[in-house]
Amino acid sequence: MNLTAPVGIIGKHHTAPETSSLKSLTQSWLDQLCSMIDGVTHAIVLMQERHDHDFIQSACWPHSGDTPPVLLDTAREAITTRQEVTRPEVQDGGDRVTGMTIACPVLLDSHMSGVVVVSTGQPVDSRGLPGQLRAGCSWLALLLRRESESGKHYLATMLEMAAMFLESRHVQPDDSGDPVITRIIDTLGGHTGTDTSTLLKQIHDTVRHSRGDDAGCTGLPVAAATHDGTAQDIIRALEEDWFELHYQPKVELETGRISCMEALLLMDHPGSGLQMPDDFLPDAAEAGLMPAIDDWVLRTACHQLRAWHSAGHDNLSVAVNLSTAGFMQPRLVSQLAALMDETGIRPEQLEIEVTELTLMDSIDTAAGVIRKLNEAGIRISVDDFGTGYSSLNYLQRLPISSIKIDRSFTGFITSDTDIATIVRGIIAMAHATGLEVIAEGVETGAQLAFLRKLQCDQFQGYYFSGPLEPGDALQLLSMEATAGSLLDYADQVS
Repeated sequence: MNLTAPVGIIGKHHTAPETSSLKSLTQSWLDQLCSMIDGVTHAIVLMQERHDHDFIQSACWPHSGDTPPVLLDTAREAITTRQEVTRPEVQDGGDRVTGMTIACPVLLDSHMSGVVVVSTGQPVDSRGLPGQLRAGCSWLALLLRRESESGKHYLATMLEMAAMFLESRHVQPDDSGDPVITRIIDTLGGHTGTDTSTLLKQIHDTVRHSRGDDAGCTGLPVAAATHDGTAQDIIRALEEDWFELHYQPKVELETGRISCMEALLLMDHPGSGLQMPDDFLPDAAEAGLMPAIDDWVLRTACHQLRAWHSAGHDNLSVAVNLSTAGFMQPRLVSQLAALMDETGIRPEQLEIEVTELTLMDSIDTAAGVIRKLNEAGIRISVDDFGTGYSSLNYLQRLPISSIKIDRSFTGFITSDTDIATIVRGIIAMAHATGLEVIAEGVETGAQLAFLRKLQCDQFQGYYFSGPLEPGDALQLLSMEATAGSLLDYADQVS
């Protein structure tokens, strides 16, 4: 069965020095995948134990009987081309599709380490099935990443992925004997420090409300085996500390002092250099990794705030932007409560920023989350206000504390009378409803003067400072403490 290419296939009746744990894991995973996808008649998983070795059949479904040749033929084509392969089955003498065989690569750091092949005995949605299979392969790839299995971020990601996988098949918290859960624990090497039942309950705490868009999609994250390993880069960024936070100050009108530092996420990729959020967050969202990233940002920012407090800046707050998936996850409030206990910062010293589009996407769910955060003492700010479709009247039903005027408005308030009128109206209406207003993107003295005249409560932008590394942010805080007012200092040096 060996290919003429350097890498071949060994059938299921052959053996290779592959670990029993890998076989057990892939078999359990394949059993669950086939139970979740309608119409599957046969499936196999082929894996490489090491780079440049033959692909070994690690799992099959069903467990008995011979593997249809079409599965191995399709696997061979996928290995040769390093791409997803789809083979429709057509009824003899006609053009009606009666089934489908699909092979999907399993990528680890852009290296093709395996292939999953499924066959159906009935017509299926040509978009839904490949999407389900890609999602499953992405999850399997995460399971197989053993290099950093003891890392907390790896564990958090695994729990998140497992939650979505298990929820889709309605596993209950008392299903402590579930084979997938058992394999997850084995794969993690016991680093959870918990028994199976407890881990399953933890997993259920991570279940998100978001679902996939593809027809027939199970809700598993579609991590793009075809995306050149971008999703895997994000996993490595969490594991290997590629992410970093810079901080941009918010300056109060009333005191002229820095009231808050907003945390801004960057990724220092070892091959590509420093990347902005727009370069990697869309892929992270598609791969279902935003809750894990949000968790890292929250934890890092709160610990940094604690360090600034220890340096004498006790009244400082920190603002963190959360994604839709991170904001809507059920465990957010309990997670933040534990983080407050861990760092010793007060709830009112943490501000959560969410876009108005996040709120309007599911207003009822968002309202429930905001009320719980508000009850816990954590402030909520609506970011990028004015770029979506909400109104202040609509937002009144939410216990938010402030809105941020988007920089696309701030940049034209001194040159466009219509925009100036809009900003004036936003500030007036916000104050009438008891909301504070933060203007971002303040870059000139003229913009600042206009906003100060309207009694805008806080300002943020390069007129004061761009995003700073933690050490530089501390220097700015120390300088402000000496100067007494960053507003006055900025006016002097501008």
